[in-house]
Amino acid sequence: MREFLANSVIDYNLNWKPLQYRIKKTNEPLILSFEKQADSVAIFIVNDKAEELKGNLFLEIYNNQGGLSCSYSLGVEMDSVYSKKCTTIFLEENEMVNVVLKNERRQVVAEKNYFPYYAAYKY
Repeated sequence: MREFLANSVIDYNLNWKPLQYRIKKTNEPLILSFEKQADSVAIFIVNDKAEELKGNLFLEIYNNQGGLSCSYSLGVEMDSVYSKKCTTIFLEENEMVNVVLKNERRQVVAEKNYFPYYAAYKY
């Protein structure tokens, strides 16, 4: 039997397929985004909520053995329905970054990982 890629995001029993979970994440009101530049990675926050955002952005940089290379945090204040570049980081080829955005009550409101190896991979 031939394998093929189905164009649906739910199966016959109305269970979600992995694509549906990914689509749900792209429509969240608060997202973290990365932009690969020549020798660095820019980190953006997109706030589509009607209220302002105040909190902290936590960054943890790991090497390819899973060890923590460094970590730091910075305060974030954003207007409603706004997008801005928060910081730029420099990563080695064998490093990845985990970014967590927490609000004033220290609740996680957005989280995302970035692997430069996969972003640089050419097919």
